[in-house]
Amino acid sequence: MRQNNTVAIVESGLMSALAVILVLLGWYIPVVGALITLIAPLPFLVVSAKYGLRYGAITVVVSALISYFFTGDPLIIVSVVLSLGSIGLALGYAVAHHFTAERTLILGAAVFVVVSAIMLYGSQLLLHQNLLKDFADMLRQSADIIARQFGSVSTATGTITSSTATAVTASGAMTSTASAVGTATPAWQTIVDSYKSYADQLESGMLTPALILVGSIALSFYNYVILKPFAGRLGVSLPNMPTMQEIRLPALGVWLLPIAMLLMVIKSNYTAYMGLNLYIIGLYYLIFCGLFYLARILLKDKDNKLIKTLFIVGLIFPYVPEIYFLFGIYDCMMRLIRREG
Repeated sequence: MRQNNTVAIVESGLMSALAVILVLLGWYIPVVGALITLIAPLPFLVVSAKYGLRYGAITVVVSALISYFFTGDPLIIVSVVLSLGSIGLALGYAVAHHFTAERTLILGAAVFVVVSAIMLYGSQLLLHQNLLKDFADMLRQSADIIARQFGSVSTATGTITSSTATAVTASGAMTSTASAVGTATPAWQTIVDSYKSYADQLESGMLTPALILVGSIALSFYNYVILKPFAGRLGVSLPNMPTMQEIRLPALGVWLLPIAMLLMVIKSNYTAYMGLNLYIIGLYYLIFCGLFYLARILLKDKDNKLIKTLFIVGLIFPYVPEIYFLFGIYDCMMRLIRREG
């Protein structure tokens, strides 16, 4: 028993050191740091899965204190304990109790919901810092960067095209080509507009519950996918998720949108607030229903990683989510008609 405790303490110390390295890299490296933070819960996952939540919690506390010693920023303690530590402990608990992949993802999402709510509303009450506004400002800055980069290229292209068209004004074909280039709506402008619109909605706070829920599900999924191979190398096996074409969300979810619209029609601020958030949840629900439906149609029993990657990447491109949404409605309605659920 003492030997087991010694092994647990030694491995807990090693995992604390690894956690501190990952936390500091994520804290100080601007762009890559965001990706590193998705791996940072790994040490807490490994310790809690092998030796239980007690040793996992000790690892979290030790890592937070050492990280604070190096940075001197108290916010890093909150980040390690709440954000990274909580998801690591939750996933470790799920592995130790032999949860299925689906139950593990649900637990991870539930933890993210609680943590996100504490961080958002806690920072507002205690630190008087609006994290939603900060994130909205980041989105607006990203939109401005895209507009400057692609807008300058578009302007230069338009100038060259205009000069060429003027030089050969006798050519009707060249004139029509220049006109077409000048009047076409660039794809980057659509992205810029969507970023700014999303930032406005985010800052208003009207969509906070829906965004917390949807974001928590997404973060739980990404953490699971990214941590699985690393955890396997450290002796912790996360269960395999079902393939994309095997996933079927309940068809009854199609009724989320009509219920949301009914709530928004009722003349009450509270029901309108509920309806708006339910509408966003229902929208994303049907988008993913359509994505999984297309995966079933196109992939069937095949395992094509390229097509799966394109399906997921398509979520960030204009008009692709709308296509998923339409197929999602079709799939759910057809399954309801056939009473497949």
